[in-house]
Amino acid sequence: MLRLSNGRGTDPVLIDWPSGQEPKRVEIGWDGSQYELRCQQKVYEDQEPRGEKKTGVDLGERHLATVYTEKGENISVHGGRLRSLRRHHNRTLGNLRSKIDRKEKGSRRWKRLIRAKNRQLQKIRNRIEDFLHKTATRLVNTLHERRVGSVVVGDLTGIRERISYGSRMNQRLHQWAYSKFEHMLTYKAQLRG
Repeated sequence: MLRLSNGRGTDPVLIDWPSGQEPKRVEIGWDGSQYELRCQQKVYEDQEPRGEKKTGVDLGERHLATVYTEKGENISVHGGRLRSLRRHHNRTLGNLRSKIDRKEKGSRRWKRLIRAKNRQLQKIRNRIEDFLHKTATRLVNTLHERRVGSVVVGDLTGIRERISYGSRMNQRLHQWAYSKFEHMLTYKAQLRG
């Protein structure tokens, strides 16, 4: 039996739970025509990798990932879409900041522009996050199909501090999400064994 809180002063909702596994999170939502129950459960990783091959992954700013397998196969993940989204983010931020700077701080128009800036930039950040997730998933699925058993990712720690190429290139380097992409690759690969 699943017991969901229904707010203070009201009885909880009791639901017969068909699965033996306890959910991590449950919510009731409206899908447009009826109520539905949405739940999240822990996914256990595969214990056995599908193959024995080893793969090296080199993360980059222009090519998101360049993969080399033991048998001489090369896979290159182009990062043009990500670069385009970053440029769009920077251009939008610059345009809105210049408009905000021309308004009196604290005025109604200034507050409206601040809300618009936050909303637009959050949409772009969500699109970047979505792109990284989908790209990492596609890459891990491809490696799994090619019977790769272990993945090694190059270490880029401190790359931003070691290099100075000028203001535009430095901006690109500081917005480079290599750590986030590496984390996504790691946990998605672990789920695939």
